[in-house]
Amino acid sequence: MNICIREFCEADLKQLAVLENELFSAPWSEAMLLESCQKGYSWVMETETGEIIGYLIGELVLDEFSLYNLAISESRQNHGFGFRFLTFLKEKMRQLACRKIFLEVRSRNQSAISLYRKSGFQPLYLRRNYYSQPVDDALTMVYELKQEGNTDEKL
Repeated sequence: MNICIREFCEADLKQLAVLENELFSAPWSEAMLLESCQKGYSWVMETETGEIIGYLIGELVLDEFSLYNLAISESRQNHGFGFRFLTFLKEKMRQLACRKIFLEVRSRNQSAISLYRKSGFQPLYLRRNYYSQPVDDALTMVYELKQEGNTDEKL
């Protein structure tokens, strides 16, 4: 299947809202999605027919990217699309001289945790009772990007 990853545009909002409601127990409203997409970094993954099968929303502050939402349509999960999206994100952030990518994931979402680990993310810590509907802990994870010519030392 041919897919492309491109920047979000406002015309995508309705399809993003459908995915959001399909996938999340506490979905973001259309207004929240639009605000996040407009102020941060956001991409959609779509098929050659124009069907949006996933999206990614985050924010870059200085040299750290916070991944707020990665969503892949339920019917397209476990086919490598999430991994492709994360590979795309890591390369895009490398080009922007980003040093770290952070995310939070429900501690009970073993499928997502497995994807993030496979993509090189490492667990940092647990935030107790972070999520509601249902209540769950958040596992905070990080991916450290290697930059060519980086001579900074860790403190």
